[in-house]
Amino acid sequence: CVCVCDLTPLRLLRVSFMMFSPLFGYLGDRYNRKHLICIGIFFWSIFTALGSFAPSYGALLGARALVGVGEASYVIIAPTILADLFAPDVRTHKLAIFYIAIPVGSALGFVVGSQVAAAFGSWRWALRVSPPFGFALAMVLLMLTEDPPRGHSEHKHDNTNNRPQLKGADSAVLHSDATTSAARHGLAAFWEDTKSIMRVRSFVWIMVGNTAVTFASGALGQWAATFMYRTSQTTAHPYSVSTASLIFGAITCVTGLSSTIGGAQLSKKLLRHYPQADGWICGCGLLLSAPLLAVALLVCASSTAAAWVLIFFAELALFVNWAVVAAMTLYVVKPLLRNSADALQVTSGHLFGDAFSPYLVGLVSDTLETQHNLSEASALKYALLIMPAVMVLGGLAFITSARFVPEDRARASGQLPGSDGDVTLEMSSSVQRQTDEHWIVATERRGSSDEDAEA
Repeated sequence: CVCVCDLTPLRLLRVSFMMFSPLFGYLGDRYNRKHLICIGIFFWSIFTALGSFAPSYGALLGARALVGVGEASYVIIAPTILADLFAPDVRTHKLAIFYIAIPVGSALGFVVGSQVAAAFGSWRWALRVSPPFGFALAMVLLMLTEDPPRGHSEHKHDNTNNRPQLKGADSAVLHSDATTSAARHGLAAFWEDTKSIMRVRSFVWIMVGNTAVTFASGALGQWAATFMYRTSQTTAHPYSVSTASLIFGAITCVTGLSSTIGGAQLSKKLLRHYPQADGWICGCGLLLSAPLLAVALLVCASSTAAAWVLIFFAELALFVNWAVVAAMTLYVVKPLLRNSADALQVTSGHLFGDAFSPYLVGLVSDTLETQHNLSEASALKYALLIMPAVMVLGGLAFITSARFVPEDRARASGQLPGSDGDVTLEMSSSVQRQTDEHWIVATERRGSSDEDAEA
């Protein structure tokens, strides 16, 4: 097995992404998010392009590490802007559309990158495809979009559980100058924000459940195709590593797309009647996926076709929570702390999830193979059985979070007073006040223009 501690551009990108996520969470709660995202996209595009001209492997590693910095800005901040643009009853659906970019972008990257590299005879050209699009999209964002006030959409009508529209003081408390944390700066402010977020009980359990999801998906992504290839060599119909990778990639792409949309639609229907539905959707998805995956691992030696089918349905259940978890994270935390909360969850998910699980599975597999004289296929099979156990724990964590979601969501939306331990948020800077005022004026002007056009 290959040790994932070996330094590669992809792993270094993940490390830098994890390191800078908390920083962009902190900045996103205090400064103009549109500008931060545009800076991040420019940064990402520049160093992606520069990586194609790297004269040495060390220079390539450095460029890819800086690409992770730009990626962290977008992944952390963009969902919170969407949360402020759309009312809670449609937010999960919009986040699902946003998160579809993950499997679609990954698939396009492999296909387009490989074709371009083959056409020009060098891997360097594969890195030169996306930067022009990045620059163009950053300019579009910079010129044509606005950064909505934090909590802007919370007072819009929400059909979920018949919650009333917030007005007056209830609406003002969400994004007024008297309640934002923009004026607090430094390490002490970062620590206070983190403590305030960790007091939200549902968020803690959601973070644990999400870490289990990334743990399983990371190990699957690293080892599933390898396991199927090794096991197929013991059957009457062996196939190559590339074939196993192609089948697994197709399954992951299809299940990622369908489950993301399906989970969002299921959430939208059930939340109208059951305010705890999201936690149960995520929990049941993991609890259903775990036995399917375990059986797939155990029957693979007898029937690889049956194993592929079981893996398909296991991933279908596993990925149902992508958009739902993102929505839960955003609506149980106060709008002024959502960037920091998102960064905390992403960092935890990568650090203890997909950055750790491939190494753990590889280490256990190597140990079983060398010390217990198991074959490569058998050793990897038993090592991968760690995943279903972790998934069961994650499912229970999501179900536990459902118990606290209604109260935490009401508190985050301003319908309940804060807990005794909550940090008192101070007055914002004049920059944030001007941003909010500009957004309101621009929105009113667009509304007037639409009315004139209709007349």
